[in-house]
Amino acid sequence: ICKLDVVDALIVLHCVILRIDVFGMHIGFIIVQVSTIMEVPLSQSQIWPCLK
Repeated sequence: ICKLDVVDALIVLHCVILRIDVFGMHIGFIIVQVSTIMEVPLSQSQIWPCLK
């Protein structure tokens, strides 16, 4: 019984680590999207004075 408990604990831990990795990837992807969205207006605002 103790061995099975250890195996179950390892499986749960592995699933938690995988979920954290996926969650971290999602956070990284969101940060990249936000940074690109924020960079577009900045680049446009820098271009507009040159056009004027």
